[in-house]
Amino acid sequence: MTFDSRNLSTHTIVAFLVVIMLPLVTWAQPPSSRVGEGLIGLYNFSEGSGRLIHDRSGSPDPVDLLIEIPDSVRWSTTGLTMVSSTAIVSQKSARRFAEAIRKSNALTIEAWITPATVDQSGPARIVSLSSNPGSRNFTLGQDKDRYDVRLRTTSTDENGNPSTPSPAKSGEPVLTHVVFTRDSSGLAVIFLDSQQVASRNVEGDFGNWEMGHRLSLGNEVTRDRPWLGQLHFVAIYDRALTPSDVDQNFAAGQTPVLPASSVVVTDMKAATNESAYHTRIQPLLVAKCVKCHGPEKQKGGLRLDDKSAAFKGGESEMPAIVPGHSSASRLVQLVTSADDNERMPPEGEGEPLTEEQIDLLRHWIEAGANWPDADSTSAKSGRMEMVVTDEDRNHWSFRPLQHISPPEVTDKAWVRTPVDQFIRHAQEVKGLTPAATADARTLIRRVYFDVIGLPPILKDEGGMLKEELLGIELDPSALLLQPSAFAALVDELLGSPHYGERWARHWLDVARYADSNGQEGDADRPNAYQFRDFVIRTLNEDLPYNTFVRWQLAGDEIAPDNPLAIAATGFIVAGNSTVLNVPMEEEKLRNRANELDDMVSTTAQAFLGLTLACARCHDHKYDPLPTRDYYRMMCAFNGGDRMDVPLAGPAAVKASQEAMDAWQKEFNEAERERNDWLKEARKPIARQVLAERVSKLSISDDEKKLLLDKPDDPDAKKLSDGFKKELRIEASEYVAALSSDEQSRWKDLDAAVEAIVDRKPASLAQGFAFSDDAAEPRETWLFERGDFMARNERLSLGFLTVMMRDRTADDYWNAARKTKLRDDSTQQRHAIADWITDTDHGAGVLLARVMVNRVWQHHFGNGIVHTVSDFGTRGDAPTHPELLEWLTGALIRSGWSLKHLHRLILNSAAYRQGTAPNEPNHAIDPSNHLLWRRRPQRLESELFRDAMLTVAGSLNLEMFGPSFKPPIPSEAMQARNVKDPYPSDVQDSPTSRRRSVYMFHKRVVQYPLMMAFDAPDAQVGCGRRTNTTVAPQALALLNDPFVRMRASELANRLVAEAGKDADAQVRLAFQLGLAREPMAADMTDASSFLVEQTVARQQQAGRISEETAQTLALTDFCQMLFSFNEFMYID
Repeated sequence: MTFDSRNLSTHTIVAFLVVIMLPLVTWAQPPSSRVGEGLIGLYNFSEGSGRLIHDRSGSPDPVDLLIEIPDSVRWSTTGLTMVSSTAIVSQKSARRFAEAIRKSNALTIEAWITPATVDQSGPARIVSLSSNPGSRNFTLGQDKDRYDVRLRTTSTDENGNPSTPSPAKSGEPVLTHVVFTRDSSGLAVIFLDSQQVASRNVEGDFGNWEMGHRLSLGNEVTRDRPWLGQLHFVAIYDRALTPSDVDQNFAAGQTPVLPASSVVVTDMKAATNESAYHTRIQPLLVAKCVKCHGPEKQKGGLRLDDKSAAFKGGESEMPAIVPGHSSASRLVQLVTSADDNERMPPEGEGEPLTEEQIDLLRHWIEAGANWPDADSTSAKSGRMEMVVTDEDRNHWSFRPLQHISPPEVTDKAWVRTPVDQFIRHAQEVKGLTPAATADARTLIRRVYFDVIGLPPILKDEGGMLKEELLGIELDPSALLLQPSAFAALVDELLGSPHYGERWARHWLDVARYADSNGQEGDADRPNAYQFRDFVIRTLNEDLPYNTFVRWQLAGDEIAPDNPLAIAATGFIVAGNSTVLNVPMEEEKLRNRANELDDMVSTTAQAFLGLTLACARCHDHKYDPLPTRDYYRMMCAFNGGDRMDVPLAGPAAVKASQEAMDAWQKEFNEAERERNDWLKEARKPIARQVLAERVSKLSISDDEKKLLLDKPDDPDAKKLSDGFKKELRIEASEYVAALSSDEQSRWKDLDAAVEAIVDRKPASLAQGFAFSDDAAEPRETWLFERGDFMARNERLSLGFLTVMMRDRTADDYWNAARKTKLRDDSTQQRHAIADWITDTDHGAGVLLARVMVNRVWQHHFGNGIVHTVSDFGTRGDAPTHPELLEWLTGALIRSGWSLKHLHRLILNSAAYRQGTAPNEPNHAIDPSNHLLWRRRPQRLESELFRDAMLTVAGSLNLEMFGPSFKPPIPSEAMQARNVKDPYPSDVQDSPTSRRRSVYMFHKRVVQYPLMMAFDAPDAQVGCGRRTNTTVAPQALALLNDPFVRMRASELANRLVAEAGKDADAQVRLAFQLGLAREPMAADMTDASSFLVEQTVARQQQAGRISEETAQTLALTDFCQMLFSFNEFMYID
């Protein structure tokens, strides 16, 4: 059957079009039964389902609303019921409303509602144009049994007080038509069911209204003033409705309908399509397409938020939308494609369009694809903000913690801890065989480096191994055969103070710790080490990881009397910074924005594994991280700055300052008494003392006389200026010229001053940390596209929307303020610390997942998630997701004990495997993702340096305190204009032979040896170091003075402990450096090397003794030992 329009009458065509377009019909203008003049916003909740509430006012710039928690509402034929706390909020500022009302200086808020109870207060927000509980343009709310309207004018405060209430008992839980009007003269009236019930004069105008506020129904924008009940209808006007207007709208009822007479043939196509774009098409494109084809990102060159771009198409050069021809439109072809590789949205980027949604697109395009020019991005300012959806929250890393049980395995004998059940299960599925257990010495060396970062010093004594570093005895066979023996060794190492030193290095990488500011000036931070010591001490104490995190974000607010907690906030300020003491305000603003970016982005990446820095200028291109979230998190850090702070609580600081003030007063009085006495006592002898000085000057007698007789003469003053140093008379010179009695009096007065000096109170220890400036937060703005000069909207504290469940940022902040322990801080960081560690409502589960993964990476070389600092949608998926989830739960259930986590991993059979290759396994799993063998790991640069010191016997084990500066060759210091230049005369000493974690890290002057072996530069946090193999590393091993000195020390140690027997020296060198006995081939090669090198040294140096040549040859051998792969690799 074919369709021929020529056979149809005009009336038939009209009827056909009405039926086809009926699903798309919305109000092009207010229905005749309601007042239309001045209408700027209208919501009738006719959607019936979904999250989007459409603005039905017919405006070309609709203010649509989004239900933030869909499970908190219930749709019905009569409206939308709020059954629990949520908010229905505009996803952009309602600027159009604010501008129109401000211009007219009048407004009307109309609502058909049914309150749930009369117990709601706050007032509970029914309709609100605001940004937080303390800042609004207007709010219609419920306060117990009455309605309450807050309206901001130039005569009321920022919060709209004093408010306009309705009478008591007027807010009963029954269907009510509530109307609030305020005309340009200031008269405000409340109507309930068409009856005027309250009025008052609200003076002033709306000139102080904020343009950035958003419209919210059923709650405050911040979701902390919920209203429960049913919303049937809401309308907003930019004029005050008259009593007759109110009567007309009341008569129209709660569910106004579009009269049939308003649909006419001549207008229907344009009106339907235009409103259809606003209410149906644009929301569909936003929900399904714009994330990847919008202003921030245009995959395939296609953009679907701009009319001209959408009609043009992308890289395929095929128009995405061909008006009147849906089958020729590339957009329809892609959303209906049967090819999984072609269909949009692609797998993993969202659910496919439903048949209803596809039909909607087809009908709209067939009807002409009417896209109002006003909605082209070239025709409107601002940006379309990201909407975080339930689908976004379903990404694996954002989900709530799942209960996981270890899987059953066939090879039960291999299992030592539950970790092994997950590992072996995955291997069995793929048919993989685990590697054999490593030998005892290899295991000892491995676990020593992993846990304490130092090599074991093993001596074989009758089959037992004596380890000299910790002074313990080990049974090799027991370590292999008895799980309890290896577990005891693990406990011994975890209990060593060196554990904290080793694992602190990992965290200091993440925290971008250094001892200087960086940038051009690179001023030293002499007190930065307090943060490093905090990390070492708390890791050794096994401080719960959630507390470890909380202190780093807000230790000064959470535990203000604990010096470690205060020092912990050094995490926030560990990044680059500079002080600009120049009148360059724009540069200062730029610098401040960059420093805050460092704080925000490092916090998100270090703790949550999220690349929030990408949201500084635009919504994140891949992850559900809106720019708004970035700047709302910034509020927590914008209230303070980096500085040296006392490591003591407010009371102790106050007491210390009072004691210092009292001492200073006593000192000043005693010093003044002494000096005043001398000032009088010296008068008779002043000329005599001066004459003695003048007599020694190389000037004429007349000039000397002039100085003595006419000191105020201009020529005398000129002479004095030329001999300031020579004519400066010390107090001791006057005292020497006094009489003996006067000298005795001086001694008494001076002794009194010195006694006070000796009583000077000790200053409190200082730490380079973060401190708030005041109890009130600073203003924080959303910068348009990251431009610190483009202040788009003032924001309040907030967190990552994707990790918010049932609690708002204000809930956390209010709780923090209620339990505050100091009055000089905003408690915003306290709030973010509570949220980030909250496993039920906040980001606590993700926090735990990220840390579990970091620990796993340092034990196995790769994390379960290989992208250890990116748990977003573009990061790697876990290789063992159930294992990661189980370990996350284990960490949380253990009270966040990292040592418990280490034990689970270290005691597993998976950790104890050897490194032997297996061809069948390699064919199945070439990347060893399923851990069928141990992956050899190279020593980090710090471990390499510490290992050389340990083996040489010269390691200084002094812990804590200021960082030491090691010798650095002058040619390695090329920085200019630094405020604290690196000293060029540092000598090797016991201080410079401390562990590398205590080394002073100057950002612009890197330590050459560690830089060669991939130490991070601390410009940004480093979750995983690069591991290069390049020629400069070999050159460093050959030429670095540190390596040579340690080789010399090792040679001396070999002679001292093994005597002059070359074979004994070689055996001891292998025991110390490689934790094993040399094989026969090793002995042969080493002996040949020593003989040949002794001869070579004698030939090179000329007249040296054979003993000296042997010492040099042995030193060369030791330096060669340091270069062995076996020395530089843990396995």
